[in-house]
Amino acid sequence: MVIGAVLMREEDEVICRDLNIRDSKLIAPKRREFLFNEIKKFAVEVHHVKISAREIDRQRKKMSLNELEALKMAELIKKFKHEPDLVVIDLPDPTAYGFIHRISRYIKIKAEIKAEHKADAKYPSVSSASIIAKVTRDKAIEKINEKYPVGSGYPADPRTKEFIKNNVNKGFDFIRYSWETARRLKKEEKQSKLNDY
Repeated sequence: MVIGAVLMREEDEVICRDLNIRDSKLIAPKRREFLFNEIKKFAVEVHHVKISAREIDRQRKKMSLNELEALKMAELIKKFKHEPDLVVIDLPDPTAYGFIHRISRYIKIKAEIKAEHKADAKYPSVSSASIIAKVTRDKAIEKINEKYPVGSGYPADPRTKEFIKNNVNKGFDFIRYSWETARRLKKEEKQSKLNDY
């Protein structure tokens, strides 16, 4: 998992509109890479954090995925050398209040924190952060695909599901075993072995 953070000035939003920066899922891969480099040129600061499958599995024994995201977002905010006036977050939690409360346990800042569903489609800074995260993630997946046919790494991808199904007990450090798809496939694998007796 990769989470991005982009600090920009209000006037940078004009550049975002001119470049047609929007939710990374709506942009073709080549265009995303171009925008990734452009964002790094005009933004005040650009940061990201990678959360390995191993770390997610380890942390999921202690906390929810949303709690882990709050922790990592707080770490990203701490990376800013310039303190922001406003922090806008693409909300993974059901309620904004709940998620903002989660973050405030890990960081104290003067800035207003705003959390909204689909913020990556509404706010240029969040759209930019989603591009930074997506391009960084895709590059990491490409590296894995050089050795193993994992596909996109998303749950809907048949290649990803097939790879996990065939390798669910091999201990690869890039498979998130706490992921529902992996848990289900592991259970099916165990069940089929029991049925062999």
